[in-house]
Amino acid sequence: MNITKLFSSGVFGIVSIFLLKSIPVSAQPIQSVSSTYNSTSDIQIHFQPPHSTSDVADNGKPKTEGTGTRSGNKCLATKIPLTVLTGQSSSLSLTASSHPTFFVYVPYTSTEVSYGVFSLYDEQTKQEVWNVVFQLSKQPGIISIPSPKDQKPLELEKNYRWFFELHCAKNDAINQEPMMVRGKVKRVSSEGFETELSAATPLEKVAIYAKQGLWYDAIGQLATLQQSDPHNSQLNTLWVELLKASNHQQLKPIYQESLVGDIILNLSSHIEENRSN
Repeated sequence: MNITKLFSSGVFGIVSIFLLKSIPVSAQPIQSVSSTYNSTSDIQIHFQPPHSTSDVADNGKPKTEGTGTRSGNKCLATKIPLTVLTGQSSSLSLTASSHPTFFVYVPYTSTEVSYGVFSLYDEQTKQEVWNVVFQLSKQPGIISIPSPKDQKPLELEKNYRWFFELHCAKNDAINQEPMMVRGKVKRVSSEGFETELSAATPLEKVAIYAKQGLWYDAIGQLATLQQSDPHNSQLNTLWVELLKASNHQQLKPIYQESLVGDIILNLSSHIEENRSN
């Protein structure tokens, strides 16, 4: 597999998949957590994005794939496109977690998509770290992709690039060109605010993560709380405030979209990929 072409063009070619393990299962709701957090009226979200332009092109636009349909991928056009939930208009977002969770708005269901593939790459070596195959649920919305806990943790101060692709054609699932979006993640140390975190309530942690510019941690923590109490209007308001605080205009159409929950992942060690232009 020519990874250099993958990173220079951002375009996937044919993906041949031989599943020798069990079939991946569909999205499931995030498990309930304790609701012992302070009043949301006391929490203010002030997201501080990282001071980096390494992933922004000279014209100021992020060097990411378009989120609409492309010729050949056979995915239906939708009013709201496939959208990555990143912490700013460029795709670089930070985490203090060794195994972060990623979020993507998916306007499709299992009846429209044969399968999906999520893969994480070391940006420097261009080597794949891990990948998973999944199936969508019967409900469109914002899905979360947790890093497999038995996989190698992210290294500190290292950039990684991740790819989320959907194969929509039911009758030609192997040979189609996938619909794809991508993002970047960098792990940083939490040493400077660990004491503050240890004394914080679950909801206060959202504000701390946001203040530190840790997008993946802030959105992951708030998503867990919201899933545990989906009818809490104040939590829903904070969710919208966090998305607005990202200053990412592409997120505006999904402010009110539902959180579907985690995709249950199966490691796909028996996947043979041939990605080319």
